[in-house]
Amino acid sequence: MMILLLIPLLFSLHQISVRKGLKRTDVLTGNFISIATTTALFLPILILRFHKDLKFVALMVLAGFLNFVLARLCFYASIKRVGANVASALSATRIYIAELFGAMLGENVTLKLLFSSTLIFAGIVSISNPKRKGDLLGVALGVLTAIFVVLSSLVVKIGLKICDDPITGSSISYLSAFILFSFVFTLKKESSEFSPYFVFAGLLVGFGHLLRYYALSIYPLSLVEPIISIYPVFTIFLSYLLIRDMEPFDARTIIGCLLVIAGVYGCFI
Repeated sequence: MMILLLIPLLFSLHQISVRKGLKRTDVLTGNFISIATTTALFLPILILRFHKDLKFVALMVLAGFLNFVLARLCFYASIKRVGANVASALSATRIYIAELFGAMLGENVTLKLLFSSTLIFAGIVSISNPKRKGDLLGVALGVLTAIFVVLSSLVVKIGLKICDDPITGSSISYLSAFILFSFVFTLKKESSEFSPYFVFAGLLVGFGHLLRYYALSIYPLSLVEPIISIYPVFTIFLSYLLIRDMEPFDARTIIGCLLVIAGVYGCFI
């Protein structure tokens, strides 16, 4: 189960890097740098572990488009508009969406898991800063992030039933996203400054998603997503230590963290 807790830690470090990087570059450029870095990391694996199952490949391509293109663009844009802490809280709505799809897959979604997920989500909402001015587009982008991520997880889950190879699956997803972004990036007219923070972000999120694919191959979707969704707690602590000048904080953080911890504990007992 420790693998499930390592994933949100990596995602949180990724968010901190993105928040720093967006001070120097735009969302599209940052996303391209991040995906290019991760693709370079996974390309040798893909060459050595090539699969001929076209259905598996197609599903991993679709998963990459949903997560690494649509969800990532929405998430980066949400971070830029409302900050890393609030964007994290909004994307945590993936908990309920994951349980809905988990039930559709025939997974056993118990009342205990629903209650635990509710505690996690309540804690994350409590953590988000209530003093920040409303931004409807930033909010919508955060929620869309959650929808696209869960749809991606559902596609990954289906694909790994065809071929239980999470390493190759994640590699295919990243390569397909990189090819699409390369085409879109060539159409970009404005130049933007290169930010090394997105290279670091790409490495962190790449390993995080590799572990996520592996977790989806052995654990139910309705368990994986609620645990991964605790990353806003890590983000709060890390942003306080590393970028407190960029992210406002308030006393509700303590209550939110306690609720999240209670919810995580409830998922395991």
